[in-house]
Amino acid sequence: MTDTTETLVYSSDRPKHAPASLPVRVGAEFAGSFFVIFITLIVTGLLGPANNQIPGLMAIVAALTLAAAYGIAAIVFGKVSGGQINPAVTFAAALTARISWLDALLYIIAQLLGGAAAAAIAVFMAPTPITNTGFPSVGFIAHMANLYDQGTQQFLSLPTVYSNLTTFDMRWTIVLEVIAVLAIVATYLATSNHNGLATRKYGMAMAMAYGLGALVTYPFDHAGLNPARSTGIAIFAQIKGLTDPSPLKQLWVFWVTALLASAVAALVVIIHDSVHANDDAIYREIQFEEQNAPASETDKSSDNTAEQDSSDSTGGTTIIVEQADTGDSSENGNTDDAADGDAEGKPDSES
Repeated sequence: MTDTTETLVYSSDRPKHAPASLPVRVGAEFAGSFFVIFITLIVTGLLGPANNQIPGLMAIVAALTLAAAYGIAAIVFGKVSGGQINPAVTFAAALTARISWLDALLYIIAQLLGGAAAAAIAVFMAPTPITNTGFPSVGFIAHMANLYDQGTQQFLSLPTVYSNLTTFDMRWTIVLEVIAVLAIVATYLATSNHNGLATRKYGMAMAMAYGLGALVTYPFDHAGLNPARSTGIAIFAQIKGLTDPSPLKQLWVFWVTALLASAVAALVVIIHDSVHANDDAIYREIQFEEQNAPASETDKSSDNTAEQDSSDSTGGTTIIVEQADTGDSSENGNTDDAADGDAEGKPDSES
């Protein structure tokens, strides 16, 4: 009876998944943008009027909402398309060569379409005001849109107090949006790999970046931070009659600030990478030399010893050979002389 034994071989190497195809990645950007922007619009639209009773509440609610929505999208779609969900982030990814320009163009189109679809559904679901007497009557949609000046959260909450103030104008929006988007894009560049895909820290880092950005910018312009989010709601708010102020006329500010911040962050990364481009190669070369320096010295010393030994042995052999040759020649000479003498002596004796 023969015993059969089975040998099981376990490997810790997991098979690497092939990168997602371009249509799948574009679809992920559309789905992620729709999810994030729809949640943001619904929460800010429905809870915006609550700020009349509890000042400052919406800044906290918007921060938590954006943090949760963007964090979830980054985790779900981060390994597929990078979970960029923002034209500013995609623009920076293209500038730093993490994705191709074709991918970037298709990503941005998908993000805009996702934002438009989310805005259309959110505006359709928004409650209709009973009265229609000017700008404050649009209520929910006004809280959804990205606006500054009279469209800010302060004016919508307390219009009689802020009606004569010009403090929260476009300058505040430009400065705060640039700072917030700069932090968001920098977070993406710091927590994504060279293929534009997410690392383990990406989801939590992006959630924190969007949350802090919303906390700072929401009271002044309803937290733009994302041109796709600003564009969709601006179009459908204009269709619904929100024209004073018009979110569509103010839309250019949210695009310019986002792209400017994205370009600045990308430029810093490009300069850093160019300065430290050869750091890895230099480090590996130094490490290689340090590891191999003792071995080379040992090899050199052993080679020198071997050469000395071989030269000594060769010299000794030569001397011995020379002595042997000398001895042999003298002995042979004496023998020859003796032989000659014998040869010469024999005739003498015979004679």
